[in-house]
Amino acid sequence: MSALMATAGAAFAQGAEVSEIVVTAQKREQSIMDVGVAVTALSGEQLRDQGLQNFAAVADQVPNFTVSLARGAIPDFNIRGVSGDANLSRLNESSVAVYVDDVYLGDETALAGQTFDVQRVEVLRGPQGTLFGRNTTGGLVHYISSRPTAEPTGYGNAQYGSDNWVVLEGAVSGPLSDKVRGRLAGKWNRHDGHRENINKTPGADQKLGAENTWGVRGTLEVDVADNVLMTLIGSYSKGDGEAVPGNSYGALRPDGSRNPADWPNAFCSLGQTLDAKCVSTFSPLGPITSRKAGQGNTELSGEDLELRQEFYSLTAKFEVDLDWATLTSVTNYSHNDFHYEIDGDNGLHTAEFGPGIVQYVSLDNTAKQLSQEVRLNGSTETFDWVTGLYFYTDDKSYQKLDTLVLPTSRLTLNDAGVETKSYAMFGQINAHISDEVSLVAGVRYNKESRELTRGIYANLSTGEVQNVRAALPESKLDTRDLTGKFGVEWAPGDNHLWYASYSRGAKSGGFNATWNPGTLQANVNLTGPVGQETLDAFEIGGKHQLLGNKLRVSGAAFLYLYQGKQQSVTSFNPQTLVASSVFINSGDAEMRGAELEIAYTPNKRWDFTLGGGLLDTKIVDSNVVVRDHRAPVLGIPLKGLELTQAPKWTANAVVAHHLPLGGAGTLTLQSEANARSKIHYSITNHPLAMDEVKLVVNFRVMWRSQDERFSAQAFVTNAFNRKYLLLNRDAVFGNFGANNSFEGEPRLWGVKFGATF
Repeated sequence: MSALMATAGAAFAQGAEVSEIVVTAQKREQSIMDVGVAVTALSGEQLRDQGLQNFAAVADQVPNFTVSLARGAIPDFNIRGVSGDANLSRLNESSVAVYVDDVYLGDETALAGQTFDVQRVEVLRGPQGTLFGRNTTGGLVHYISSRPTAEPTGYGNAQYGSDNWVVLEGAVSGPLSDKVRGRLAGKWNRHDGHRENINKTPGADQKLGAENTWGVRGTLEVDVADNVLMTLIGSYSKGDGEAVPGNSYGALRPDGSRNPADWPNAFCSLGQTLDAKCVSTFSPLGPITSRKAGQGNTELSGEDLELRQEFYSLTAKFEVDLDWATLTSVTNYSHNDFHYEIDGDNGLHTAEFGPGIVQYVSLDNTAKQLSQEVRLNGSTETFDWVTGLYFYTDDKSYQKLDTLVLPTSRLTLNDAGVETKSYAMFGQINAHISDEVSLVAGVRYNKESRELTRGIYANLSTGEVQNVRAALPESKLDTRDLTGKFGVEWAPGDNHLWYASYSRGAKSGGFNATWNPGTLQANVNLTGPVGQETLDAFEIGGKHQLLGNKLRVSGAAFLYLYQGKQQSVTSFNPQTLVASSVFINSGDAEMRGAELEIAYTPNKRWDFTLGGGLLDTKIVDSNVVVRDHRAPVLGIPLKGLELTQAPKWTANAVVAHHLPLGGAGTLTLQSEANARSKIHYSITNHPLAMDEVKLVVNFRVMWRSQDERFSAQAFVTNAFNRKYLLLNRDAVFGNFGANNSFEGEPRLWGVKFGATF
């Protein structure tokens, strides 16, 4: 299900029609109108024109899709209320899978430097357990790179904007011989940092979150034989930037008690907290700096906030035409190193908060993976079918070095590793029982083993070492899953499709990999393994092109039955006055909702794209009780609460007006808006660990030459400088009475020039 925004030049040249969209949501190329799946497709030209350079920007174009950023850097996808675990340890996969060119990435941070020269992005909503397998209970995001061309061609774009923001992107493509075609693409993205530091400590950077990332991709297509096509893809990216620190907001009423025993009645409202009108136990005089959009708070320098990544990937794809079917083989090896240094206290040690805590955290995540898929696709007048085998293995490691300077000195180390092996066989058939009606049936069998291979907690200050892995009664998790899909599709005409389906998805089990000061037995108890989560989904939907293909309308309604929801939970210990996170199965949940997308091109001068989603989530069965300052002894039962990162509504819109300039080309005036309702970031639905309604508006003026070879634009994003949060952590930060929040980007501007040949 989807509407693809027509870009300015393309829409004017093609006339008053919405363009056809081809997707591979069912492992074969199809018009989006023929796919009984909720899928949104965004073109590569749209990604470049609208600057959709990161995960959050893509999510803004998709109903019921949100992205939070753990500690301002690690993405946590949420589709229809189904999200990942948001842990800084990347040992546990997300419930929303990321694919690049048919390859599953076990760590979504690997995608950070690879979003360039993209042919399209497909976002599939709902469980994709048949054709894509494990870890797709929420859906998936698939980036599909541009392919080599038979004729010489290429493009180049250059952008300059706020905070010395420079983006260079380009590609060259064409034949290398009669049977060989190649494409080389690259991108460089750098800026000085888009956030303002409210902390004026000498040596602290005043611009936060600097970025310097570059990537290159080479693609080679070889006609090995008349019926055999080989595609080789090599990718490399490297980033050397700075982590984005958050703000630690005081959350206690200035006129109230700051004794933890009195806290249930001592906290401010969310609005007062985020407006910096409240205090913490370290701020007797209250805040001295008002907050506005795009800020952070740290006494550290850029060298102490390193964010480094290095990723490389090699893919070999063979497609063999067997006349009666197509045989496809996809082999990949990928390696991702992610180094991340953060300000653990987020400004608690400042003039504003007084001599509070000082904490530095350094994290290293490494993921090495190998995957192999072999599948057969075929079509007859009666059937469309696909069947295949899949193998995946990875080796992930995680190290966390936590330095606490004040109020007491302590240096601790977490060192963990997980190995995964997964085997699957799958098949799906679309049976056309009449010219209008088709039945869909698919099944996937998956066998998987996940093992915690290393688990060390060490207090380097005292010399204490705990071998948590050796003390575990069970360090290996073996599972077997049967997932699948059954559905019916009714196409009463070429431009109409109705569908109804049942699908089931499963996510891998996992382990906790961050241990706390305490006994070995306490750390063994929280390690796991954590059981799988499964999701049964019921969906009905329709897709229609009307008014002579000027209007495309897509919609869906769904009901989810969620078992064993995996969740990171922050719990407050009243004895130690410490808040700690643990990864658990939090219970069973129900989600229901609906989505609508509209693309309308009434004439050559106008394009409208509208999207919206409704969502209702609730934990219906859980025996989990979480302690926080509101209930430090009895705790907060999770049963009856809403899921995290699941706003009750989302909305997006793009309006483009094209002005013909005769031989001088076309001028386009475009506005873009995305909004969502309030959102919870805590599974306890804490009234301070959330964000209010978000509304962000962008404006863009674009010019394209008559022959479409040259383009230029000027833009402003978040034009009204609205403040919104990427994450707002559970409201009790230890015993300090403070919130920990990470803000989205402020108003940014830029100019961009492009040429094709």
